[in-house]
Amino acid sequence: MTSFDPQAIEDEAARLGVNQAEFCRRAGIRPSTWQRWKQERFEPRAASQRKVEDALAKLRSERGEAGRGADPPPHPDSAAPQGG
Repeated sequence: MTSFDPQAIEDEAARLGVNQAEFCRRAGIRPSTWQRWKQERFEPRAASQRKVEDALAKLRSERGEAGRGADPPPHPDSAAPQGG
């Protein structure tokens, strides 16, 4: 499973005051493409993921939250405990 979680990224952008359409514009991603990612119709390429990560990092920096890092929030499934 991937760590790319469009909904978590969109939620973070909204928390920072930017809606989905504006975030897509900043990242250079079409809103229709973003929707397909959210619906898990296909995985974004590495270059597209990087554009999204860069846009989120820039947004955090603009909002004075650069210390949070450039990585998007992890996918909820990636936090599941391992072992037994």
